[in-house]
Amino acid sequence: MIKFTDLKAINDRYEPAISNAIEQVKNSGWYLFGPQVEAFEKEFGEYIGTPHCIGVGNGLDALRLIIRGYMEMGVMS
Repeated sequence: MIKFTDLKAINDRYEPAISNAIEQVKNSGWYLFGPQVEAFEKEFGEYIGTPHCIGVGNGLDALRLIIRGYMEMGVMS
């Protein structure tokens, strides 16, 4: 097997922060639309310099929103 990216080594640099964040979400019971998602959207939006940011479940959802936005703006049909 050819190793592409050592995700364990990358993730280990951020422990225990990752585990604590997962535990916080799990204990809150808010897996969707919760305060952690709102905080992520706000912080990521500020990081990339946009006033609006929407967290989605996967890449396909993101692509669908992008295409829908372009259609609504009249950039694509």
